[in-house]
Amino acid sequence: MHYIMKTIGRTAIVLTLIFAWSAVYAEGPKANYAKARSCYLEVKSGPQDAKSRARWMKCINLFEGVHREYPKSPEGVSALYSIARLRRELYNKFKREKDLTAAIKAYNQVIK
Repeated sequence: MHYIMKTIGRTAIVLTLIFAWSAVYAEGPKANYAKARSCYLEVKSGPQDAKSRARWMKCINLFEGVHREYPKSPEGVSALYSIARLRRELYNKFKREKDLTAAIKAYNQVIK
């Protein structure tokens, strides 16, 4: 009986995780790419202060999520290019070497 209860508990946890994951990604690559692009357009037109770096990173993270979840879709490929472009723009604005390194790495992934 104890084994059955443990199995039911584990199954419930797995199902909960599956439903949570599907709710996040149910929109598909086009909707998620559109959210990331909207984030980019908003941050690009906003104020360019020290706090804006975090907003740029939020957009990059959104594009990374699209690429990670849908790598072979047209949106996943476009997201990878967008990551490279945003990293380069981030370097141009804040002059942090790690942003330039990340941009070069992303561009190399685009080429591959």
